[in-house]
Amino acid sequence: GKMKSHNRKMFPLNVELLNAMPKGTIVTFDSLVKHNIVTTDMKLFGVKILGGGKLDVALTVSLPVSKQAQTTIEKAGGKVVARAALLSHVK
Repeated sequence: GKMKSHNRKMFPLNVELLNAMPKGTIVTFDSLVKHNIVTTDMKLFGVKILGGGKLDVALTVSLPVSKQAQTTIEKAGGKVVARAALLSHVK
């Protein structure tokens, strides 16, 4: 059969859009919705952070990121964490 992988395309989001979030925010899908950066219906596809633009805010990102986005996030003083690692901190 034909591969239907094009249906599961993640929504690309440039890292510069994260400047709208307060310093120290843990960036998850829900916090992106809360700050009106994405809409809830994008949860179907998921979001991937790409390296477009500059980031001036230190954030903890718990979403898939490109290599360039990870570098940008770390340069801004933030970090990228795996979702599993984040869940272990929640009591």
